[in-house]
Formats: sequence, structure tokens, C-alpha cells
Amino acid sequence: MHPAHPSPHPLTHIGHIPEVIATFRFHLSPPDLLSCVNVSRLWHNVFIAALWETIDDTLYGWPTILRNHDSDDAQGHRDADWINALFTKHGPFIRHLRLSWPVMIEAAYADNHCTRLLSLKILPRQITDRQSEEPQAHNPGHLEVHRPMHVRLSAITGPVISPIFDGILEPSIILKRSTAQQLRDWRTTQIYWLLALANTNLRTLRLDRTLSRLAFVDSDDFIYDSLAKLPHLEQVEIPDIYEPDLTRMLGQLPNLKCFYNHSYICTVTRTFTQIVWLSTFSTVKSLMFFTLLSRLPNLEFFRVYSMPCEKIDAAAIMKGVFSRLKILHIEIQVMKRVDSRFATRFLPWMPELVEFGSRMLWPETAKTLAKKNLNLKIFRQTQDGQSLHRYQRLKPKINVASILLELSLSLKTFNGIHHRITAQHLATHLWSCAGLEVFRCQIVGLPTLKKSDRTAIDTLSVIGSLSAEDTALSEDSQHSKVREKQQHWLDIHGLVYDRLASLIHLTVLDLGWESRDVWRLERTIVRRHDAWSEAPIHDSLELSLASGLKRLAPLTKLEVFGFDGVNHRIGKPELEWMARSWHRLKVMRGLHASTEPRLARLFSPRTALREYMQILRPDVVHAPALPLGPAEYEDRLQS
Repeated sequence: MHPAHPSPHPLTHIGHIPEVIATFRFHLSPPDLLSCVNVSRLWHNVFIAALWETIDDTLYGWPTILRNHDSDDAQGHRDADWINALFTKHGPFIRHLRLSWPVMIEAAYADNHCTRLLSLKILPRQITDRQSEEPQAHNPGHLEVHRPMHVRLSAITGPVISPIFDGILEPSIILKRSTAQQLRDWRTTQIYWLLALANTNLRTLRLDRTLSRLAFVDSDDFIYDSLAKLPHLEQVEIPDIYEPDLTRMLGQLPNLKCFYNHSYICTVTRTFTQIVWLSTFSTVKSLMFFTLLSRLPNLEFFRVYSMPCEKIDAAAIMKGVFSRLKILHIEIQVMKRVDSRFATRFLPWMPELVEFGSRMLWPETAKTLAKKNLNLKIFRQTQDGQSLHRYQRLKPKINVASILLELSLSLKTFNGIHHRITAQHLATHLWSCAGLEVFRCQIVGLPTLKKSDRTAIDTLSVIGSLSAEDTALSEDSQHSKVREKQQHWLDIHGLVYDRLASLIHLTVLDLGWESRDVWRLERTIVRRHDAWSEAPIHDSLELSLASGLKRLAPLTKLEVFGFDGVNHRIGKPELEWMARSWHRLKVMRGLHASTEPRLARLFSPRTALREYMQILRPDVVHAPALPLGPAEYEDRLQS
């Protein structure tokens, strides 16, 4: 009798079960998927569709390929024919296209390569950046000599690819472009529209204003009729060159959930229940605001440019029915003059708000949000700007942030880096938001130790090592004052550290921002080293071990940490402590490389510390800005 062969371990065959390995594809990046398709024929068949499901020509190797696709070196290798062949082979797998190069738009449309798209977006990157295809000569001094005879100052038209474009296209004269490029632009606009219309199952369509720089579609009827041919659309973005008729659009698109518009938006004349997401970069007056809330009863997200908050009988418009709005963003409004009116006459109609965004927070609004909007989880400052410098004209009222932190039990995120809380105010006001996860706010008003104070403290440390008799002889009233000042400095820092340490759920802690005049910094020649020194805000948290940094050890969930400069007495010991104590840290801002090459020589201390931190924690990214921008709204929506 032959001995029975032992059964192979089940795990050895997991890689051969298509249904099992297929579940991995949702967690893999395109580079990982590319590696997977090369493992075996089975893996190739499982992962190839996921690899080509999305193409974004601004990511991975695409920018390099596309910048060189029409060069002599690319001929016969990665040129336009090679790109076209890729779409021919893998077009049936593609569901999402985000394109910024005409050659990519052309390849996607050619021979019906892509007819199963779910989303199509044109990105405002490379599509209009190449001003002329004519070669430019260089003089011996390496200065470019522009040849105006090769650039047409008057716009030209090209052939019409399809009868649907007869009489509706106008050439763009926004940019000086060569004849060949204008003809290409004329064609690219038509190709983009034809590509969209060839995909009747589209769910998302972005019509960026970039298209108008190529050739302008001068027909509102064409826009609406084209959208009506895409009945499954759920998200639409229209640029500011058009003033959309929202009633007409919603009537034609019964599945439309999200609408983005960058200009004036008209009101609706009847009720629509499908729309949940409305974004417009225009001023919305009170009548229109409440009319939209009333006639769009399922609206959950509303972003406007500004709201003058005129007096109005909201009850008559709303007919006693409260809005279901969850998120309201007012992009640039400074609400000081209308703070009380907005708090008492507008906010009560939105009791379900979980997120409020504004350029800055004001007292009455903060109190109403905390007391009436019991589900509020997020306050978001809608504009960070480039700096905390006064030229940004962002100076919220001092300690207004504390109102939300004191009164709102449900608050999870305070994202308002221009807002300030003083250490003295913090000492006398307890916070109720024990579950806070994101804190981006300045804490100021802390005592500072001058260089002379630190020298005296060092001297006292030496004296402290002497005998008691010598110490007594060395003590005087001046030394006592220094010791008192040091103790006060330690007490206040300790109080602030302890308050932050009590927020044990924090994943993002950002205590500052660039405090210099970045506009001048980027546009002038730096002549004085001391003018651009990287000292922090003078009364901010020192962030040194001597000041009590170790008290932040309870913040074990911290993933993002930012501060407002480099001169916080932060040195290698502090970085070593952060590397050891914050195991989940992913992003740090404060040691990042300068975005201005001319100033690189001034940032040597920052560079040295960043390089040391990269040795300690190579997994930590040093970013100039924290990853909390508007893009996350699209991600949240798509999820």
C-alpha cells in the first residue's frame, strides 16, 4: 500500500484561487498592480483590468512619457503611436480617465477605444501650457529670442469633425499660439465632447475652463442637449464661462447628485429631490439661499463663495421645514458684521449640520454652532493662505476658537490655523471636546526666555553643583528673579502641554504656520539674512525637551505634526524623542525644504534637522502643507 500523500497546506493554494486574490486589487496602487500582472498568467488575468481601470496622466510615469512623446528620442518607442496602441489594447478595461494632454484625449477617442467610461475629467495642467510649437533660437547669452512672425495674434478656425459642432464653435484668443497648435486645440475640444458622448454610461463629467482656452462652445443649448444624452450622470462640473440653468439641468438629469459650478448659479423654480451636493463660487443672497434649501430638500453639502446675509423672512420660504443640510462652507466671507444675524436667523434652519466652514469664526456663530448644532463635528477654515503674516488679512478674534472647544461635546476637528488661543485663557477655561482628533490652531501668549535669561540659568546650574556654602554666597536677588522667571515659563508651558496631552485621540496636531511675508519672500531678492530668519512666533510654544515636550507622550495616535518654524530649540534630542514616542507619525511640517531655491542657503539648520529626522524615521514625509485640502471632499463623496 502506498503511503498517503499529506494534503498541501491550504495557504499554499490561496494564490491560485482567482476569487481570493481578486479581493486584493482594491488595496493595491498601480505600481503594485503592475508587479502583480507579471507574477503569472492567472495573476495577469485577475489584475490586468484593475491596472487599467483608471488613467491619470499627471501621476506616476505619465508626465515624463508625455513631455517627451514627440521628441526625436521617443520616435518608435514611447511616441503617439505607442500611446494609441496602449488604448487600443487596454481601452475596454478603462473606466476612469483624468487627462491633461491632447494626445491622450485623441488616443482615448480614436476607433472607439474607450466606450465604457464611468468618469471623464479634463485637468488644467499641460493642455494649454505649451505656448508655441515653433522652435526658439538662443543667442550666445542664452536669452530666448521670441519670433512673433511664427505666432498668430488673431485666432483661426479649423475643420468641423461632426455636424453637431456646426455654427457653435469659436476660436480662443486668450493665448498667443502657433497656427499648428490652434488647429490642434480646435480639434481637441471637439474630440473631448465626442469622447464624452460616446460613453452613455458616464457617471462623472468635468468640463474644465481649460476647454474654453482651446475653442469656445458658444451655445448653451449644445451643453444642455449633450448632457441630456448622458442620463446616468451623477456628478457634473461646469466652468465659470457658463451660467447654468439649474432647473433645466436637474430636469434633464434625474440621477444628478452633485453639481459644481464656478460662477453665478440661478435658483430653481420647482422641487428636485435627487441633488445632495451643490458647490458654486458665487455670492448667494438670502432669498436664493433659502429658496435652494427649500426646493432641494435632500441637499447635504452646500458651498458658496460668500453670503451677505440680508434680512429676510426665512420662515415664509422654508414653510416651517428645517433643512437636512450636513455641510455648509462659505469660502471667503468675513462674518464680523453679520455674525449675530447669521447665528440667529440662518443657522437655526440647519440643525443637522455636522461641518461648518468659513474663512474665520466669530463669537455668536461659534456659540450657536456649539449650543444648537449638537451633531457638529468639524469646523474648517476654508482658506489657509500662504502665511500667518498680516498681508493675508486673516485675523480672527482672539480666543474665539476656545468657544467651540469649551461648549461643543461632539467636536472632532478644529481646522483653523489662523485662529489663536492665549495660554492665559486656556488656563481658566476647560475644553469639553475630549474626542478631538484634529487640532490646527495657534496657542500664543506664552512667556519667553531671552538669551540672557538662558545664560543666567546655565550659570545657576553650575552654581547648583557647588557646595551649599558656595551656593549661599552666590545667591542674590537677581538670581532669584531668574529662577522665578524660569519657573513661570515651565509652569505655563506645562499647562499647555498637559491640555494637549489630554486629547489622547489626536491624529493631527498643527500649532503654527509660516509667519513671514511669503509674497515678498517669493518675489524679491533677499538681501538681508536676518530679514528671513526662521524664528517662530515670539510667544508660541517652544517645543523643547527643557520646556516639557515629553508631556506629549500620551499622543500615541498622532500621525501629522506641524509647527511654525524651526527655531523652537528643536534639535536632535527632540527629534529622537518624537521618532521614538510617536510611532504612527506619517507627516511632519516645519522641517520641509524651502519652495524658494534662492533661499536654500538660509535654511541650512532646517536642512540638517530634516536629514537627521529622515535617518531616524525614513517613513515620515516632510511636507510644506498638511494634507487637509478641498480634494478630500471629492474623495469622501466617491467613497
